[in-house]
Amino acid sequence: MSFEVKVYLYKSPNNLLERVCEEILSFGKDFSRVAVIFPNKRPAYYLRKILYEKLKASFILPSIFSFEEFAFKILSEKEHVTFINSLDATYILKKILDKKGVRVFGDTFREFFAWGLKILKAINELIMNDVDFSKLKILKDYTEIKDEMKGFFDVLDGVKDEYYEELYKRRKIDKALLFKRLKEINFELPYEKIIFAGFYALLPLEEHFILKILKSYPSKIFFLITRESEAIYDFVRRNNLLSVTVESEPKENNFYFIRVKDFYSQSIFIREKLKEIGDLGEKSEIGIIVPNPSRLDVILGEICTDLKTEFNVTMGYPFKLTPFFSFLKNYFEAKLSVKEDRIYYNSLLNLLYHPFLISFFHEDVQNLEEKLKDLNREKGKIFFSYYDIFDSRLSKPFLSIIRKLFTKIHTLREFIEEFSEIISLLFSKVESDENVLSRIILGETYALIDSLRELEIVDERLGMDSIKEIVLFYLEDYEIPLTGDPLKGIQILGVLEARLIPFKHVFFLDLIEGIYPKSYKYDPLLPESLRKILGLPSYKEYESIYSYYFYQITENTPYVYLIFYSSEGDEDFTESRFLQRLLWEKEKKEKRVLYDEIPTFTYSILLKKEKRKIVEKCEKIMELLYKKAEEGFSVTEIDEYINCPFRFYELSVIGNREPEDIKEDIESKAFGVFLHELVESFYRENFLSEKIEWNSRLKKLFLEFFSQKFDERFGKEREILWLRKSYLKFKAEKFIDKIAIKDSGILEFLELRVDFEKELRNFKVKIKGVIDRVDKVKDFYRIIDYKISKSYFGRPRTIKSLTRREIRENLRSMQVPLYALMISKALGLDVREGAYYIFATGDVIDFKIEQKENETGVLSIYKIDEILGSILNEIYDESIPFEPDSKSFLCRSCPYKAICGEY
Repeated sequence: MSFEVKVYLYKSPNNLLERVCEEILSFGKDFSRVAVIFPNKRPAYYLRKILYEKLKASFILPSIFSFEEFAFKILSEKEHVTFINSLDATYILKKILDKKGVRVFGDTFREFFAWGLKILKAINELIMNDVDFSKLKILKDYTEIKDEMKGFFDVLDGVKDEYYEELYKRRKIDKALLFKRLKEINFELPYEKIIFAGFYALLPLEEHFILKILKSYPSKIFFLITRESEAIYDFVRRNNLLSVTVESEPKENNFYFIRVKDFYSQSIFIREKLKEIGDLGEKSEIGIIVPNPSRLDVILGEICTDLKTEFNVTMGYPFKLTPFFSFLKNYFEAKLSVKEDRIYYNSLLNLLYHPFLISFFHEDVQNLEEKLKDLNREKGKIFFSYYDIFDSRLSKPFLSIIRKLFTKIHTLREFIEEFSEIISLLFSKVESDENVLSRIILGETYALIDSLRELEIVDERLGMDSIKEIVLFYLEDYEIPLTGDPLKGIQILGVLEARLIPFKHVFFLDLIEGIYPKSYKYDPLLPESLRKILGLPSYKEYESIYSYYFYQITENTPYVYLIFYSSEGDEDFTESRFLQRLLWEKEKKEKRVLYDEIPTFTYSILLKKEKRKIVEKCEKIMELLYKKAEEGFSVTEIDEYINCPFRFYELSVIGNREPEDIKEDIESKAFGVFLHELVESFYRENFLSEKIEWNSRLKKLFLEFFSQKFDERFGKEREILWLRKSYLKFKAEKFIDKIAIKDSGILEFLELRVDFEKELRNFKVKIKGVIDRVDKVKDFYRIIDYKISKSYFGRPRTIKSLTRREIRENLRSMQVPLYALMISKALGLDVREGAYYIFATGDVIDFKIEQKENETGVLSIYKIDEILGSILNEIYDESIPFEPDSKSFLCRSCPYKAICGEY
C-alpha cells in the first residue's frame, strides 16, 4: 500500500514535542502501535513527561527511538548484526590495502591507524551521499589531491567492496552499511502510526530510508522552521512533497548578550546569574549548552558544587581529559624508558608523581623517591633496575605496579591484561571517591579497557611503541557517555543533545568563531574542490547545520544568555557569526548600535594561595644578618638580593634551600662546575703567566682534554652520556673558536680568591668571591667570568639612580663589576675591562670599566662601590622588609614561588 507523504512545517517559536504529543493523543491511551523517531535520544524523556502531565493516568507508552536506534532495530531484527569498533575496522582495511599493495599510508599498523580512520570516514561519507565511486578514478585528476594519493583512488571502489564483504562475513556494520542495507532490503514495521520529528539536512541514504517509510506506512514528518531552514525546504522541493505550514505560537524571546574576560569567567557568570534568578523552580527547564566538552570540568566545579544543586550531564566527556588517560600516558612513558631491564628515573618519577599514586600510595612514593635520590647521590645512577627499586618498606600492591613496568609485552591482549590488573589495584582506592564524575569515569575506563579484548587486532604482534600509539590515539577521540536523569536538575549538554528540548532558560557558552561554528579543517582525501564535483556537502552546508541548531535552540527558549569572550591567554577571539546576526537584527529593530552596550562581566578569580610574604626585620633576623656580615656574602648572594629580596632571605639569611633532586650527570649546575674546572686546568697548564695565543694544535688538545676529563668525571661508559658528550664536545669546539678571537694579553690569575670589606655606618660587611680569570692587557687588567648560558647576563648600561630595580635592569649582574671593585681595592690593580664568556652560545659580553667617576656613562669603580654601598645599606635597613619581587626573571624556576604570595 502506498501513502501520500505530508510534511508539517512548524515555524519557531514552537514546542515541537507538544505537537507530537497532540498527534499521539488521537490514539486514546494505548500508544503501543505508535512509533516516534527523533534525531537523538534526549527528546524522548521530555515527550514521556508531557504525556504523563496531560493524561494524569496510566497508559501504554509509544515506541520512541533516536534515528540510528530505529534504523539499527530494523536491520538487526532481520540480519542480527552489530556495529564494528574503529580499531577493528582500520585493521581490516589495512589488510585489504596490503593485499592490493597500497603502501602510501605507511607500512605498520601504527603508521596507518590515523590514516585508516580518515579513509573510513571518507568511505562512509561517499556512501551516505550515494556517490558513484567509479567517478573518483576520473575526477581525481581535476582536484588538488596529491599525486601519491591518486593511485589509491583508482582502487578505492574495490577496497570499499572488499571491506564491506569482510564486515558482513563477521556480521558487523558501520553507519554507511546500515543505511545501504536498509536501501537494498524490504522490511515490515508493526506500527499503525510513525512520526518523524525535528530533523534537518538529511543525507541521501537517510532521506531514502525516511521516504521509504513515509510512502509505505501511515506516517508524518514534523520540521521546525527557523531563520536557517533552507535544507528543509530543499527536502520538500526535491521530493515534490505536500507541505503544511503552521504558524508559530505567540512567545517572546529575550536575548541577553554577555561578554566576559575568558572562558573560565563564563562559569562564574552563570553561577551568579542562577543565584540572582533565585528560586530555580523546575531545574530541568534550565539548560547550559557547552559546545566544547573540555569546559565541562570547569562548569561542574564552579556552578554545581557552589550552588549545591542537582544537575544532569548529557554529553560525551573527552577521555583524554580524565586522570586515567594521563596515568596511562605516564605509564607508557615509564615502560618505554626501560632499556636492558633498567628504567629511566625521569619517566619513573613522572609516574610516581601522578595524583593516583601520590594519593593512594603516598608513603610508598616518598620512600621510593628517597631511595632513588640516595642511589643517585652515592653512585650517580639515573637508570634503575627493579632490584635497585625493591625495598621492604614498600607495600605489595605498589611494588606490583612497579614490577609490571619491567615486563615485556608484544600484543594488545598482553597490555590489556597488565593494565587491567593495575586498574584493579587502584579500583578499591578510587571506588569510595564521593565525586560522581570520578566514579562514572572509573567504571567507563574499566569497561573500555575490558572491551578491547574482543578486538580482532588483540593478538597481533605489534610491539610496545605501536601499542602505545594505537591505544592513545584511539582513546584521545573517545568520549565517555555521561547519562543521568534528564528530568532532574540543571541540564548540562552539548548542542546536539539540546535539540527540541523545551527550556525556559538557556546559557549558551563559547560563542566564538572556531568553537561555534567550528573551524574548517582541510581534508586531504576529500578536499573542497573534489567535494564540489561529487556533490558532497561543502563547509558552507555544514555551517548551515550549525546555524540551524543554534537558531532552533535560541528561538524556542524565552530567556537566552549568549556568552562570548574576546581572549584567552595570548590568543584573541571573535564572537560567533550567529551571535553577530542576532545582535544585528536587534540593532536593526531598535535602530541603534548595541555592540558597545554589551555588558562586560569581569571577575577576580580567587585562588587559594599564600598571602604575599613581607618579612619584617625583627631582632632575630638582624642578628642573623650581622652574623652574615662577619662570615661574608658571596657575590652571587648580592645578585640574589638585587633580583628578589624574599628569595635572598630564604637562601642566604635563613638557609632554606630546596631539597636536592635526582641529577643527570650533565645537568646545568653539575656541568657548570665541570666546565670551570676544565677551563681552569687547561689554561693553567698551557697559558699561566704567558701570553694567550690559540692555534689549531691547542684547539685540538683542548677537545682531547675535554673528552678525557669528561670520562674521568662522569664515567666512560655511563648511561646515555655518550650522546650528551658528543653534543657538548661540539659546543666546546664552537666555544673555543669564538673566545680564541677575544683572548689577548697575559694570563695573570686563575680561580683567584678575593675577600673585601665594605664599611657601612658603624660596621663592616665582608664580601667574598672566586674570580675565574684575570688577564693583563698592556698596562691594565681584564676580569673574565665563565657562564653556561646567557641567562640574564648582559652588558651594563648607565645607572641613573641607586634603586634596587634600577640596578637590576641596567647593571644586569653585579658579579664581574664586584670582582673588579674587590681586586682594585684589595690588590690595587688597575681594572679597565670585564667580560662574560658564554659556553652555550660562544658569545663574549665585554664592557669597559673606569677607575674614576666619569660622565660618559661608562661603568666606574667608584660607581660600583656606590652601588654596593646602597645595596648593603638597604639589606641592613631595619625599616625595609624582605619582599618578593614578581618582576624578577627568576620567578619561573624559583623554588619559593609557591610560598611568596606573588603567584
